[in-house]
Formats: sequence, structure tokens, C-alpha cells
Amino acid sequence: MPTYKKDISYLGRDFAGLRSNLIEFAKTYFPNTYKDFNESAPGTMFLESAAYVGDVLGYYIDAMFKESLLPYAEEKNQVYNIAQFMGYTPRLISPSMATVTFSQEVPAMTDDPTQPD
Repeated sequence: MPTYKKDISYLGRDFAGLRSNLIEFAKTYFPNTYKDFNESAPGTMFLESAAYVGDVLGYYIDAMFKESLLPYAEEKNQVYNIAQFMGYTPRLISPSMATVTFSQEVPAMTDDPTQPD
């Protein structure tokens, strides 16, 4: 009976890391079932598809975790939700509007002979 490796690294979360981890996993746990790890092997396509799905899921998990932290949140709605969760109720202020009339008195005649009337 083969001895199985119990330690699995969860650090390689990009495509290349996931692909190499999946190959190592298959070699460790299924040494007699699948042995063809060629680039052109059909099993490699399934292995790389699983690595791609893991890479995309890792990206979305990281993005959602980043949005849950106030200093790193980018979506305005998420910042409001975090602020309300912390007990702060932000006041949603709309810009002010006013009607303003400007006027200026300009003299029609001047005492300066160099200036036109």
C-alpha cells in the first residue's frame, strides 16, 4: 500500500501554481491510474481546465475579500455598507442649488482724458 502525502500547499493559487499542484496531486494519489502528463495528452486539457477554473475563482474570492475591507474597498455602495456595519450612518448629501444675480455699476463718463467716454 503506498504512503500518501498529507501536506497540500494552498499557496500556489495562480494558473501555473495550480497546474503544477494538480500534476503533483495526480502523481501522488493516482500513480497507477494516470501517468501521461504530456502537453498534448487529453488528460492535460482537463487538468489545465481545472487549473483555469481555480485561478478564476481565486481571483473573484480575492476581489470579494478586498471589497470587505474598508481601506481597500473601491465600490461606493460597499464603503457605505461597511460604514453602516461599524455603526456610522453616512449622510447622503445632494449638492446645493441657488439662483444668484450679479450686477456691477460702470460709470458712463470718466474724468481721465486718456480714457474713452
